[in-house]
Amino acid sequence: MSHDFWSILLLTGLIGWLVTCIVLMLRAFPERGVCNVPSAIRWGGAALFSFAVWIVGLLNA
Repeated sequence: MSHDFWSILLLTGLIGWLVTCIVLMLRAFPERGVCNVPSAIRWGGAALFSFAVWIVGLLNA
């Protein structure tokens, strides 16, 4: 039963990581040569967190 929880956490982390990376690219770099630093920090932190959730799920599933 506990493997089901870790598998769900793994998939949630993977989907979250992919979505936050796409949003990071679109929001932090709205046009060529421009970087929106507050947005990059916010979405980059969310991407790192979801990546960590994915790795923890991989290790425990």
